Amino acid sequence: MKTPLEFGAAIVVEEPPGAGPGHWAGAPGAFSDGVSIYLVYRLRWPRPRRGGELHGARGEGERFETIWRATREDFGSLQLSGARSSAMGGRGGSTSATWTASTGAGAST
Repeated sequence: MKTPLEFGAAIVVEEPPGAGPGHWAGAPGAFSDGVSIYLVYRLRWPRPRRGGELHGARGEGERFETIWRATREDFGSLQLSGARSSAMGGRGGSTSATWTASTGAGAST
């Protein structure tokens, strides 16, 4: 049975890095290992900075802690134009996470 989304109950996990057009936090991916919830999302500024940071966070649903951060400079790119996350269960209940980001240069890192 599908549970309907209740947007009125939504919480803000990460505020945009600034005010005004072109500033946002979003393009999220999420998964749960049964204990924690993991998020991946981008922070974006207006031109010329654009897609500047990719964050990975772990939490329990309302509070999240950044556990990984990369900037466009870490990838040697002008921008980070996409973010996705996935998880796979392993033997003994282990979980692995994969984050990928398109560097805007036609390749994924």
